[in-house]
Amino acid sequence: MRGDFALLEIALVQWVVQKLSKKGFEFTLVPQLVREEAMMITGFLPNDAMNLYRVNPKSATEQKEREEDDLWLI
Repeated sequence: MRGDFALLEIALVQWVVQKLSKKGFEFTLVPQLVREEAMMITGFLPNDAMNLYRVNPKSATEQKEREEDDLWLI
């Protein structure tokens, strides 16, 4: 969407957020985490690795780490 339609969508979302906030709803934005494979497929890795945050990266000395501990913040 572009122009007035994009502005209309933003206005509707803001209106709903304000109404629900008045009723006691607490909105939360949680971080999105993805596996390294997704970062490779989308082209962020390996070139942009220095500009990205990695959560609990696997180390060569620790073999027991679970796969879900090695994630990237998007």
